[in-house]
Amino acid sequence: MSPNPHYEEEQNHTNSEPEEGDDHTLSDTIDDDFSNRLILSIDFGTTYSAVSYIALRADPDFRKKANLNRPATSSASAADSETNDLADSPDTMDVDTRQHSILSLRPNPDDFKWGYTMHEAWANPVTHFKKTSKAMNRFKLLLDESERTQELRNSLQSTLDNLMAEGIVESEVGVIADFLTFLLRHVKKQLQSLQLYHDYDMELVLCIPAIWTQKACRNMQAALFIAMQSAQFKGIDHSCGAIENLFLVSEPEAAAAFTLDTDPDIHASIPAGQTFVLLDAGGGTVDANTYTVSQTQPLRLSEEVVAPGGGLCGSSYLNERFRIMLYDLLKEEKYLIRGKTTIEGIVERILMNEFEYKTKRQFDIYDNERLHETYYCAGLEDKFPRFVDDCIRVEHYEMEAIFSPCLEQIAKLMESQIKSTRLRGIRVDKVIVVGGFAGSPSLQGYLMRRPHSTDITSEIWNSESFDCVHTFGDGATELLCEEILYVSDTATVSQRPMDDPENRSK
Repeated sequence: MSPNPHYEEEQNHTNSEPEEGDDHTLSDTIDDDFSNRLILSIDFGTTYSAVSYIALRADPDFRKKANLNRPATSSASAADSETNDLADSPDTMDVDTRQHSILSLRPNPDDFKWGYTMHEAWANPVTHFKKTSKAMNRFKLLLDESERTQELRNSLQSTLDNLMAEGIVESEVGVIADFLTFLLRHVKKQLQSLQLYHDYDMELVLCIPAIWTQKACRNMQAALFIAMQSAQFKGIDHSCGAIENLFLVSEPEAAAAFTLDTDPDIHASIPAGQTFVLLDAGGGTVDANTYTVSQTQPLRLSEEVVAPGGGLCGSSYLNERFRIMLYDLLKEEKYLIRGKTTIEGIVERILMNEFEYKTKRQFDIYDNERLHETYYCAGLEDKFPRFVDDCIRVEHYEMEAIFSPCLEQIAKLMESQIKSTRLRGIRVDKVIVVGGFAGSPSLQGYLMRRPHSTDITSEIWNSESFDCVHTFGDGATELLCEEILYVSDTATVSQRPMDDPENRSK
């Protein structure tokens, strides 16, 4: 991850879990001590992971920030929707692309892929010919033992059981530790090439979900410790078996602080005293949190105004629905199966090469001028109107059906935060959307069109509807009531609820 990553933006506690209401941030310590220090931040995501850093030397004028180039891939198309493609950046470095076995236990190193090499391999139809080929994805959610992740954790269990049976890992912690091992090996090589490793004291910042339990936080720390040992990464105190300088940071707080501190327009639009909802829309989860800005210089946020919300409605669930739809379209086209090419492999190639890197980033459910999307499928016979010139045509309404469930869930998360905040007599002034899914024009348009998106700036309270009933005596002339008149007195602000701050003292 470069110091300023694209889309997925992600202060400092020594406890096993972020604490609420702690105004101390990592930035407070930066100017206090000018020893040679390297502050390294790890954002372990559900679908993408990233690393940022800043180097501080005894020379107070020195601030070195450069890109940690991502692991190279031979495919030019492997540019994802959540990070910048650094291939043309002048300050990137060559990357070690040699493969390593998982903790020296993998019998055939060529069978193991990670990072962007995994993307490239998964887009190759031949990969799916081997029934033993399994992609272990979204395994971060194995640490979340809440009810909302139960179904997904169950779907990963068989693959996890196989890995445990082969002696590759001992538990879900081992899966995460293996991934972090390769991530840290790459980071270490990059830092060494910049001469920012050996002469620096390391401080690690680990971003974790706000809803994680203490057990999940401890397991994540254990995975990081194992990874640092395996990668021979500095910063471990072997005498007590702990990481020397580790700060756990709440993901939503880090995202909010980053956005407000680095975007001048947003920073200027939310002065001290205003309240905002932060939607962190990533690949796997979408988290909703509400904060009040207590001061702007330096930036300070209050503790969460209401309980956070979240759901499994990130952009990876678009992939799942697209995969199901595409397989249903092609499953009877048996003539496409040739050699090691399977229907499943064809579906995954289209999913990775075309949907993931093109459609998902650009599709706008409100662009009615774009009637359909087309996906290339070599050898496809023109048997149906939607199969034309080796292409599959997917209608606009079908694509909208893929997006709508995620968009609806995210909108409900936003509205729930707004309603809960208002019940406490606090007005929500802004909604900020960050994360890899935030750049989707469909998501942006959907949220803007929701009724509660206009409520963000509206101060008018809408009362519950009620029936107006009139009783007339026999023989009396009946009247038709077509309007209801609301009468305001001078004691209260009648267009607001009675528990509104302006009415509480009346």
